[in-house]
Amino acid sequence: DTIGVFRPSDATFLLRNSNTSGSPDLTIAFGFPTAIPLVGDWDGDGDTTIGLYDPASATFLLRNENAVGNPDFQAIFGLAGDLPVAGDWDGDGAETIGIFRNGLFALRNANSTGAADLSFSFGQAGDLPLAGDWNLRP
Repeated sequence: DTIGVFRPSDATFLLRNSNTSGSPDLTIAFGFPTAIPLVGDWDGDGDTTIGLYDPASATFLLRNENAVGNPDFQAIFGLAGDLPVAGDWDGDGAETIGIFRNGLFALRNANSTGAADLSFSFGQAGDLPLAGDWNLRP
């Protein structure tokens, strides 16, 4: 993995292909200033690509390429004000969407609108969600 930032002032992803300082290797205008950025391998092809979450409409907008264009996946999931999270919840090699709301996680196994496949309490109001492979499997 390498570093990147989302610049809300002009809704642009600035991505590096190395973990060093310098100019961005990729500059991608995608989204709008109030969006929350997220990244993942949305289609399971091994490439991490960009995505956004609109907290006002609870809409995920996900790209399968790190390039300007329309979303490849668009899904409404959760409620306005929820915080987005992404992970490979079912171990199939593709990251999918989820939300965190005041200590409740709701997770989908597809990047589409629908009911949660997993829902459970963990954390509390004010916490910020994280997802990762914490058990360090080989």
